[in-house]
Amino acid sequence: MRTPTPKHVRARYWRAALAGERPATHEDDPQCGLYKLRMGKNAPWRPLKITLDQPYDIVTGELTDDEQLIAYLGDSVRCTHIETICRWWLSAARHPITVDEYAALMAEEHRRFRGVNLAA
Repeated sequence: MRTPTPKHVRARYWRAALAGERPATHEDDPQCGLYKLRMGKNAPWRPLKITLDQPYDIVTGELTDDEQLIAYLGDSVRCTHIETICRWWLSAARHPITVDEYAALMAEEHRRFRGVNLAA
């Protein structure tokens, strides 16, 4: 039976980093959690959430497909491209943030982009 990765395992790196530990960072192994990321040298911090999509059968609890990493940059970018997630991860891994800090960065993004048509 293929079971979903438990939440405490998915968040192990992030929780350790928030606690001030320096867990090993591997370029090709992005870790779930909340981080802040700059897209350029003088760019503002942006909120980054890396999570794991876990399609499962609600009756058996067994995975119905492979787990897949998904990264959310702010509330406007959803990325499943592993190379992009790895690149973002390397820049953000040493900048874990709390849930409250993530919410504050999201609110700042809303203020900054209010009235901007991102689709144009």
